[in-house]
Amino acid sequence: MAEFVEQNMEKMSSIFEEMRANCLFSKIETTKLMKDCKEHEYRLQKNEKKLVDYLNYITFFKSVLKLAIIRRKKSNGQKRGVEFKVAKKICLLYDLATKRFAADTQLWLNYLQFLKKFNNKNVPWILKKMLEKHPNVPECWYLSAKCEYEDQKNPNAARQFLFQGIKRHPKSAELYKFLIRIELDEENRNPHKLMAIYKEALDKVCDVQFCIDLLNMLEAHESEDYEDCEELQKVIRRDLIEKFQHEPAMWDLMARRQLKGLPTFSDDESDENVNKTEKERIEDCCKVYQEGVKKVPKKEMWSLFISCLIEINDTDGLPNFKSKLLSNALNEAGLLEENTGLLDEKYYLLWIKKIMISNNNEDDKTRQKLKVIFKKATEIYPESESLWKEYLEFAQTINDEELENIFDKASSSLKKQAISLWDSRFKHIQSTHPLQLLKFFEKGLANPNISSYIQPTYIKWLAETEGIEHTRTKFQSLLLNSVPSIELFQAMIEVELSQPSVSVENTRSVFQKMTVWFGKYRTDIWLKYLQFEMKHGKEPKRIASIYNSAKINLRQKLVDKFEVAYSLAKMDPTWLNGK
Repeated sequence: MAEFVEQNMEKMSSIFEEMRANCLFSKIETTKLMKDCKEHEYRLQKNEKKLVDYLNYITFFKSVLKLAIIRRKKSNGQKRGVEFKVAKKICLLYDLATKRFAADTQLWLNYLQFLKKFNNKNVPWILKKMLEKHPNVPECWYLSAKCEYEDQKNPNAARQFLFQGIKRHPKSAELYKFLIRIELDEENRNPHKLMAIYKEALDKVCDVQFCIDLLNMLEAHESEDYEDCEELQKVIRRDLIEKFQHEPAMWDLMARRQLKGLPTFSDDESDENVNKTEKERIEDCCKVYQEGVKKVPKKEMWSLFISCLIEINDTDGLPNFKSKLLSNALNEAGLLEENTGLLDEKYYLLWIKKIMISNNNEDDKTRQKLKVIFKKATEIYPESESLWKEYLEFAQTINDEELENIFDKASSSLKKQAISLWDSRFKHIQSTHPLQLLKFFEKGLANPNISSYIQPTYIKWLAETEGIEHTRTKFQSLLLNSVPSIELFQAMIEVELSQPSVSVENTRSVFQKMTVWFGKYRTDIWLKYLQFEMKHGKEPKRIASIYNSAKINLRQKLVDKFEVAYSLAKMDPTWLNGK
């Protein structure tokens, strides 16, 4: 093992030395790189070979290569030989990995991606090897055809790869699309051949997105003299309408075509659409969507409709007309009795916002409508923090008599995600009904999902309202009757230190208990404890004892970190003063 490693390291040392000579890396950096390189080499020589070891080594060299390129460009260097040597090493590692882990498709694809940047000549050979190992992966056939067509400029070879790939994968939309693209690019293309390929593909694939992609491909190339494909476009449109009546994507496409003035349901409507005003095209677009939501009354269909209307509202002109269309669509989808989730969560929030802006919650009718919407929305999306937050703020604004029930439902639904709602509720009660805060805290402390969050706020509130002695008693009670959070201890220490006369004994007791609970994983609490004793206790023996306790109780990997942090802290006058 060591012999192979040393042989490889001899080869690499010359490369790193060349990098240093070209001022790409310093002597210290090259030494560190050589050390890391050697560790990776030893991992590759283990009896049990692991793909992750090869990938980590490849990643290491890719990082070296990237940094070398950046530094060469900054220094305006022209010599790139060393970069190609590193790239050659990466290719060697990929070769070793693909031989040993040939079943990993992604490994081959990553290798190809790298080769295209640094060693394009080897791409065909690697593609051939990849196809031998993975003939059942459509993407491999696609990449092989793409390489022949785009890199080697060989459309006939590309076709052969696609024909073979389609034979093995007759339902691969990507292979058919690429084959049609090649035929489209032919100088003397044959529209009949294109039609035949399309019909065969539709028979095998029969996917709405496949048809949409083909139609978009044909129309995107109209400026490149694809007029002789108009018949194919008409056939695709007819197939979309006839075969995909219950696909939201089909209705979305046709509605957006109306918006652009493109032909949709009729082959003779193009000229008529072009002459229509923007308002007329928007109205026609909405008519198509309205038909779509009747045929396909699903959330996806409504989302596409509303998304398009939002885009329309973002364009200039006709603001009132566009805004009304959006509001009508939101109302229609949201208030349907059979609606059990036709509106996406974000569209409920948009709907609520629009109503609030336009009506300002001033009349009872608007308030009642918002209540209905909030209730329905939170029933459909009970785990939506955003909806519950809006609902609670609305209820607080109008002093809803069911405010407490709404808050309880939100807390129950969101569980630990309800923290922001508890914070909002606390601030509202504090400003409007401070006498109800005790009841609020009792409810929070009894809730296992929120208790640890409420504890520090409760302690600070007690100190402000009931005094330090009562706060100490309640703090001890919390320690006995619940699982305390580190924030609870920190809050109690803050309260103790804020007293006109700091009780060293009581504050020390809090620190001691905190280290029992959290001293195994937190170096910061030991440092705070030592800082407190240096400022307030001033007993060297006690300080030394705490320091030793920290080293004993902390996890072994944290001890060095603690010792370094403590040594640095003692040299800082501000830290010694407790700041």
